[in-house]
Amino acid sequence: MITALKLLNKIRWDPNLKKEDYVVGFLDKGKIKRVPFVKITIEKGNKFSFCIEDSEIPFHRIRKVWWQGKLVWERG
Repeated sequence: MITALKLLNKIRWDPNLKKEDYVVGFLDKGKIKRVPFVKITIEKGNKFSFCIEDSEIPFHRIRKVWWQGKLVWERG
């Protein structure tokens, strides 16, 4: 299975994929919080976390990814 980091990088860099079509679900205080991929910032060289506004979220907290509302990736 592809890791969360590899999937986010694929969405980020593949010119054939529309970033607007993806939503990322991460664990926050015991619940899955959804955020549109376009609101995520990944700093160059950072292999441990991504940013949403002023918050830094570790990649290991990503649980699900949706494409056009369909679940396409889930951490087992």
